[in-house]
Amino acid sequence: MEITSRHFGLGCRSTPVTEIDRKSKEYIVVTHKSLRQAINVLPPVAYLRIVLHHGGGFTVVLSVQSRFSAPESLVVFDEVQPAIGPYTEPPVTCRDFDPRAAEIARQVAGLVSSYLPSARPEHIGSTAVPGCGGRGIIDLLIACPEEDAEKVNLLLGRFGFKQGNETLFPPYPPAYQGSWVHNGDAFLLHVHVLRAGTDEVDSMRFFRSCLRADSELARAYVQQKRAIISSGVTDAAEYRRQKAIFLKMVLG
Repeated sequence: MEITSRHFGLGCRSTPVTEIDRKSKEYIVVTHKSLRQAINVLPPVAYLRIVLHHGGGFTVVLSVQSRFSAPESLVVFDEVQPAIGPYTEPPVTCRDFDPRAAEIARQVAGLVSSYLPSARPEHIGSTAVPGCGGRGIIDLLIACPEEDAEKVNLLLGRFGFKQGNETLFPPYPPAYQGSWVHNGDAFLLHVHVLRAGTDEVDSMRFFRSCLRADSELARAYVQQKRAIISSGVTDAAEYRRQKAIFLKMVLG
């Protein structure tokens, strides 16, 4: 069975249907006016996916699944093109603050939000604090409802982000890693996808606010990082573990 553009009269891409579960009786209700009549030609086992295009427009794709539990609306990202470069773990060093980090964070956050407006990445970590040195990795936080996490993870994967190996906030999965090229220079990225309203999210935001509001605290944080490195630590996981002692002291 195949539903083609002639069924919709919209010039949309056709999608073959290879599996039908005749026990399913529901599908997503599409509210777009030009699509309402299309509902009438769909078999009761099908539902529509709306694929949003970067810069506007959409594609209609017919889908089926054996156990139907779709929400009121479903967005997929089949048309998203990779935009994120590879990630290579940098050496454990403490670099001077780079003011370009804020612009990189805005660019990447804007890219994510252009496909998924409900996702609002925010700049966190040392690179979000003017004058605060560190490893130079730009951290972004996406705090979202649990039901939106799947869409966020799918979109990040489409962009080219890869999950790391170390879980920083159990039981959450590792942060997504990648790189972004700006004016010929590659900047490393970590994207943390956490559930909104959790202690971890509140702690990240609070620590950022503390560092921004207290230059002495930010200076002490940088000194702590350099002391860790001076002690001979070269492993990134051990560096993060020792650095966390300072965070716990601030967070209480």
